[in-house]
Order: sequence, then C-alpha cells, then structure tokens
Amino acid sequence: MPSKAATFSSRALLKQLRRFPAARRYLIGMSGGADSTALLVAMARQTDSIDASIEAVHFDHGLNSQSTSWQRHCEELCQQLGLPLTCHSLDLSPGSPDLENNARNQRYQWVESQIDQDTIYLTAHNADDRAETLLLNALRGSGLEGMASIPEIRPLGKGQVARPLLGFFHEELARYLETREITWIEDPSNQENHQDRNFIRNEIFPALELRWPATRQSLAHTSEHLRGANNLLRELLTQHYELSLFDQGQLPLGILDNKDDVTATHVVREWLRRNKAPPVPETRLLEFLDQLRASTTQSRCEMSWQGWAVRLFRGDLWLLSATNFPQCPQMRWQGDAQLNLGPGLGTILFGKEKQNLNAKWTIGPRQPGAAVQLHPDGPDRKLKKVISEQGVPPWQRMSVPVLYRNGSVMAIGDWQFAPIFSSWTQKHGLEYRWVPEMTELRDTQARCLELAVHA
Repeated sequence: MPSKAATFSSRALLKQLRRFPAARRYLIGMSGGADSTALLVAMARQTDSIDASIEAVHFDHGLNSQSTSWQRHCEELCQQLGLPLTCHSLDLSPGSPDLENNARNQRYQWVESQIDQDTIYLTAHNADDRAETLLLNALRGSGLEGMASIPEIRPLGKGQVARPLLGFFHEELARYLETREITWIEDPSNQENHQDRNFIRNEIFPALELRWPATRQSLAHTSEHLRGANNLLRELLTQHYELSLFDQGQLPLGILDNKDDVTATHVVREWLRRNKAPPVPETRLLEFLDQLRASTTQSRCEMSWQGWAVRLFRGDLWLLSATNFPQCPQMRWQGDAQLNLGPGLGTILFGKEKQNLNAKWTIGPRQPGAAVQLHPDGPDRKLKKVISEQGVPPWQRMSVPVLYRNGSVMAIGDWQFAPIFSSWTQKHGLEYRWVPEMTELRDTQARCLELAVHA
C-alpha cells in the first residue's frame, strides 16, 4: 500500500489483475458511481491485453426514484464501451433493519449463482473503503480478520471475488474519469449520515484530517499490514495443525481444549474460511465458545449466521452449509435400474437392467417405529437407534434413503443391509448403491461405509 495516492490508469489496473489467478471471464459490478465507472472504463481499454471475456452487471436496489435513469446511464456507457451488461433487480424493503447488509448479501448471492471456477467477479472497493472499514471494525471491537479489512481476493461459490482498486483512492479514480470527460452517478444516499459508513466518511474523516491530513492513507496502510499479519497467522495455523483438519466439515472439539478466546477464534475462523463459510460475527463466535466450555459432548450447542450453522455432535463441531437437508421422498421402486431422489439427495442405482418384482418395494425416510434385522436369526432392532449408532447426525437422518420390501426394512443408505436383501441382490447380480449429491451426505456415507466394513 503506497503512502500516498497511486496514479490510476488502465495499465496500472492490468498490473493488479495479473496478481490474481488467471480467469476466462471477468464480471464487473457496475453501480454507475465514479469507482465502478473507472474500473469498467479501464478494463474496456485493455481488452486486447486481457485474454478473457469482460461483462458487467448492474443491480437496481429500487430504493431511489432515479434508479431507472441510473440503469439507463449504465446501459448507455456499456454500449459505448462495447461491453455486455446484465441488470438485476433486488428485493429490498425501504426502512427495513440492516438494509445495507441485506442488499450486499443479495448481490453476492446472485453473482454466486452466475459464476463458475473460471470467473472472477470484480468490485470497485478502493483504498478509502479499506480505511473506512478498518476504523468501523475497530469501533465494533472486531478481531484481526475484521481489522485486516477488505481482502484483495476470496472465494465466492465456484468462482472468486477480487478488488483490484484497493491500492487507489477515490480522488484518483475520479480524476481518471475527469481527464477523459466521462460522467458518473452521484447517489444522494451517500450523504445520509444515519448509515455508519457514511457518517465516518462525511463527518469523522474530515475532522481527523484537520489534524492528521494523511488519515486515510495511514489507515489504509495499517490495514495492509494487518492483512499480511493475518495471512501469516493462517500459514502458522496450518503448519501447527494438519492441513487436512481444516479442509473437513467436522472439527474435533478437543482441538480447542485449553485455548484462550483469541487462539480459539482464530482456529475456528480458519476452519470456516477453508470450508468457504462466510465470516461469523465476533460476538456470536465468543458466545458459542462459552457455550462449548460450559457443555458436555451430549449438549446441543449451535451457532447460526447468514443461513449457516455450526453444531456440536459427538465431540465434533459440524459445519452446515446454507443449504437445508431435504427429506427423502416416499417413492415406489418398480424395478428400474436407477431412481432419482431429487436435488441434493442424488440417485439410487440398482443395476443395469430392469428387474421383475413380485413384491412392493418402496424408498423413503425412516418411518416411526420401523425396525430392521441386521443378522440372520437375530432380533429386530429399532431403526431410529441403529441410525443413531451409525453416527448419522440428527439433522441428516430424514435425508437418508431407507429401502422397504412389503413394509420391512431392507437397506439403510447403502451401508447397512438386512441379510435377506443381501442374499436377494447376490442372487440377481445387483449392486445397490446410493449416490448423494450433497457433500455433507457424501461425507456421512463414507463414514458409515467405513464403520460397516470394520463392524
């Protein structure tokens, strides 16, 4: 981070882009303001040097009477630059609490649904944003991750989101447009000081700069130092613990034993980051750590944020993605070689040829009171207890497909079979397999299969 504003140009932008992984497609967030306009114009001037498609997206928040003209402004500019533009309207309620965060979440959710592993979404966050975020998070009592402010690049779904303008201040970006006689939109809501960020930008910074003129530059520079320290800490964590430990959806609770709050939060945050979960608020995480210390491994502790959750189950912390676990549908098997269970649950594979059945076969979730015979001449056991003993988390149990023949349990997932069903599949040359789509269900399946092998 330079101590003074760096000169912005399309070549300077290209230099920043080359620090990021290669992409086949760049999608630019285009609000119509000076920062995103400078980013868009500079990208358009480097099309011959960028071996990737360049597109733009404009989000209509629907909160200002001028939003239609703002969209038209973006459309006309993109047409002049020869860049395709997609416009998407957000579903926001004026005056609702946490409006800014809701708008940001909707934007990123839409982008995440539109990009793949070869796409980088570019936003126009600049050095002023970095300085403002540092001060704002410091006032909120944030930890190192928050104090490190805005990262240059991070995962977003299958793709990534990057901020190539973090080394440039708004003043320099506006000057770039003025020298080229390019106009931009001034959003009047930026002057409304009821928003914390606007209050810092419009009131706090000008007051600080009367005494310390380089306030923004200094804070942005400090933010860069903190980002480096945070990255170093991540490297040290992965050296101290096995890297594979952080790349799994479960984290052993014992890893947090005798750790103070600062160390424990860093460990949990690194685990969440590697599993592509959004950052959790500091207060929420500290409250969760207090719950864990006061609980037993049988206690039900949970931390939820932005549709994600961490739950304690059998001595491990389990990360649940924003996707809910669907219940296995009740379906009739009529002998087909495969049966589609629906999104997330995947497919049941029976064999290559259609079977002629002489009984009623169904697949569905665990039925209340259902029992299963696990060994020849052995007693029937409650299905609920068997699934629990196999270590299937409570929130996944209704997702596990159970195969019934004339109402009797034949298979649990594809790891536990009644003896009569094993004999039947061998006789007919079938290999009964469940192929779930959800990563969490595949992980559970792998554990249960391993348990069944060693049983």
